[in-house]
Amino acid sequence: MTAAEPTRPDRHGAWLAVFRDPATGAEWKTYTPVVRMGTRHAARAVAERQSAAPGAGRPPAPNRPRTLHRLTYLPPLRSQERAVAWAALLEVDAVSGFRGWKPGSMYPWVERSRSWRDRLADIHSSFHDAVIGFGDDLADIMAGLEDTPSAWDLEDYRDGSGLVDWEDVHEDIHKAQMSMIRQTPYGMLWIDLG
Repeated sequence: MTAAEPTRPDRHGAWLAVFRDPATGAEWKTYTPVVRMGTRHAARAVAERQSAAPGAGRPPAPNRPRTLHRLTYLPPLRSQERAVAWAALLEVDAVSGFRGWKPGSMYPWVERSRSWRDRLADIHSSFHDAVIGFGDDLADIMAGLEDTPSAWDLEDYRDGSGLVDWEDVHEDIHKAQMSMIRQTPYGMLWIDLG
């Protein structure tokens, strides 16, 4: 491990969710240590349940509206190289998006032959060359892209108080299909597909 790969205190990582009250701008957070990274969808559901629970750190009004403002997986080890390798393995069906390694015996139709290894190497190389940004989440990635050609104008994603709704940014990147966001056990990748 190098200085560029800081470790996190949670052995398996954690999901951090930031909620906002649209009327007042009040914010509160939920922090969920996890055994496995899990999907964003599953993490969102857990965060919603935690946020709705009594005494969850949110403003005291019982039925106060809330919106998920930011959902971040905090990996135990942050590494761009490992994230690129993991994303390539996901593309060739060697790992699952949320459970880790798939034993070869579970997928006998996927022959891990020389041609499979060549395909994996090609995908890994193309992903490595196409990384737009890397970080814990989109806010982290976008902060690293300021003053570069890849920087996005985030004004349309700001709410009345001037904060960016990162979940909307994530959805728009996904809808555009010109690039992809890959959540990996080592951090988030933004990869150019064009």
